Formats: sequence, structure tokens, C-alpha cells
Amino acid sequence: MTPTKLRQLDTIERYHATRVYLELDTCIAASARYTTADDAVLTKEILFPALRAVIERHAALGICYDRRPDSKDIAFRRLSTLDLSRIIEFSDRDLQTALGGQLSRGWTWDEEDMLPLWRVEVLPGNIVLLAMHHGVGDGLSTREFHYSLFRALQSASLPAYSTSVAVPELPLLPGIFHLTKARPSLKETLSMFWHTILPNPWNKHYSTWTGKPFPRTMSPVKPYVRLVSFTPTESDNFTKLCRSHDATITAALYELAVTTFTQLIKALPDAARYKAIHISVASAFRAVLGGESEICNYVESMPCDVRLHAEFSWTTAGQASAEFRRQKAKGPAHLGIINWVAGDFTGFMKGEFGNKRMATMILSNLGRSDVPAVPEGKWSIDRIFFAQADSVVGPAMAMNVAGDGPKGGLNITFTWGEKSVEMKFAEEFVSAFEKAVRRMSAE
Repeated sequence: MTPTKLRQLDTIERYHATRVYLELDTCIAASARYTTADDAVLTKEILFPALRAVIERHAALGICYDRRPDSKDIAFRRLSTLDLSRIIEFSDRDLQTALGGQLSRGWTWDEEDMLPLWRVEVLPGNIVLLAMHHGVGDGLSTREFHYSLFRALQSASLPAYSTSVAVPELPLLPGIFHLTKARPSLKETLSMFWHTILPNPWNKHYSTWTGKPFPRTMSPVKPYVRLVSFTPTESDNFTKLCRSHDATITAALYELAVTTFTQLIKALPDAARYKAIHISVASAFRAVLGGESEICNYVESMPCDVRLHAEFSWTTAGQASAEFRRQKAKGPAHLGIINWVAGDFTGFMKGEFGNKRMATMILSNLGRSDVPAVPEGKWSIDRIFFAQADSVVGPAMAMNVAGDGPKGGLNITFTWGEKSVEMKFAEEFVSAFEKAVRRMSAE
């Protein structure tokens, strides 16, 4: 049966489709551990019926592209059926290795054999790892997938086991550009203009440390992954510390990232050149645009240039909290800057080769899970990790944060590319950052 055309991709969806097709990005990914009091094993016979219920709930899980992903008039199409045996695999890899594998694995384009834009790898210990094309979902979408799977597993009336799932005719949410007028401010527009014409060293970006430049030629995504977990006690202590200083967890981690980067940059041979770093902070707009419990792509990254400083300041963290709230209240205006290059995404992306990176790091926080630590049903979930791969022509590093719930721990995934930052520098950053959080959590 021929897939049913749903709607055209909007600008940001087409941006991600092109980026992944050119192998400059791959996916976003999120894992969760599913456990029971009697140590039940998540077999195909248990998982597949639950996944069928999840697919029947979310339209985005049953779609593909209707043509080559770098096409300007590309549209989403609804598949008629899904073969779970081709989407779900069981492996014996550990989570860190599996995340690295999924983040380095792209999506094949085969007009005669279309697959959905997501896949799952089931690891030992009932760890379910979801990989999703960024063109159909954002970080909160990966978390919603796990919430939906959790609720399905709790259900007492799941369908019978089958590898084949008929895709229901569900409406697909509109893209973010169809819901809001994304326009950059005059300041952002002028900043972009001057950045493109001012030569170094008059361009302020010249003195911003952003890791290695983009590769000069096409380079496959080869990410490195490091996982860091903080105990419920450490997480609770850190949260209380943030609240006592009127700072959000995101802002405190942001400030810690700045001071950690500063300490390492000051030790570089060319340290005198660098005066600032650039951290993009992801912000979701579901409360404004709707889709709170949906799989969609309603997120943007707020650009934050900050001068180097080696001493952590709660005053600065509090100011960052206020700025993040102010930017979020303005809506997804920063997305409008993408209209500069919407006419030729392929040319723009290939034109980035050899240039200086625009960002030092992207910071994304999914927030705490609202799934109770001790649910009434049989299953519970914890150990939620989120990750993304965008290191070829993206930021030098990424820090992705997820919490396990009101009484759960805090989990952070650090990723970077083989050609985005020196391995020694990245490893030292992760180590120093982890030690700083643990030290603050023990105070």
C-alpha cells in the first residue's frame, strides 16, 4: 500500500532532514531502565504489544519522507504498516557504547523500502534506548516516548503479540513555523550581518573559543559519549542549593560549564587570544504552542555569549536564570535566523566546511521525570539519559541533562566529535565538571 501524504515539512524540519541526509548529523537518543519488583525481563512478547500501543498514540512514529530528504518540496507520508522486527533490536552492548553507536548511525533513504524515523535498541537490564530523527522530534519527544511506553506496560489490556503494526490515521501536528512568526530581533540580524562581513580579528567571534574548526571536507559523525550520574541525595542537595540562590538547575549547570571551560582554556598555549565562549541553551515551547504530551519538534536554542571567568558565581547563575525566562517568554524568535539560508540548506551546510564553529557547547535539560518513583502498576522507570549528535558542523561539545523524578537522581550525557575538540580537553572538562557538581552537592 502506498504511504499517505500528510503535509509539507516546515523550515526547521527541512533543515534537520537536509542535515541528516548530508551525514552532518544523525539523531537524538534517550534511554530509560524499566524494572519490576520480581525482576521481569523485557522480552519481545512483552515489549512489542506495548510498543504497538505507543505507535497507535503518536502520529510521528508512523511517518517517513516522501522523497529525497534534501528536496525543497519534501513532505511527510504516513506508512501503512510497521514491521517491529526491523525497528527493534536486542543487543548485549552497555549503554555508553550503544549510545555512541546510535549517535554515529544515520538513516538510509530507500524509496522502495521506507522505514519510520525512529528505532529502538534493547540492552541488558531492561534498558530501552530510543534513537529518533531530529526532524520529527525534539528532546522532550524522546522522553514522551518513554512515558508512553511506561504507561502502555502498566496497562492490563494490551493487544496480542505481533511484529506487524497497522499505522492508525492520526493527524500530524503542524511544524513550529506554522504556529508562530519566528523572527530574529534587529540586534540578532545585525550581529549575523556583521559576522559575515567583518574580517578577523575585528570580528568578536574571533576571540570566542569554540573548539576545533569545522572539517574541511565531508566527515562522518563519530561521537564520543560520557555518562555521569548523581545520586538522589546529591541531586536533592544540588536542587535545594539552586533554589536557595534563586537559580534554576539549568542556569547553575550553565555557570559551572563557563567556569570549567575558562579554567581549561586559560591553560592552552594560545589562551591570550580567547575572551569568551558561546553556549546555546535549548528551550522548549510546548507550554506556549501546545503538544505537551506529543512527539514533535517545538524547540529552539537560545544563543548565549559569555566572557570567560574562572570563579563560580551564584549571582551570575541567578542572572542567567532570569535571562533564560525572559528569552523563553519572547517565544521562538531565534529560529527566524534560519530563514537567511532556507533557500539553499545544502549549499549553506557545505559552505561551513573549514570555518570556525559558532558555538562552544549546547546545553539541554529535559527536566525531572513526572513518573512516580514507586508507581501503582508493575513497572517503573529510572536512569533516563538523553543525548544528541551534532558535532560535525555543530557545537564543539554537548551537555544533555535529565532527572529521574522528585526523589530520583540526575543524569548527564556529554558528547563531542572526533574532530570537534581535543580528546584530552574534553575528558578533562567532564572530569572537572563532575567533581564540581559533587563538591557543591556535598556542601
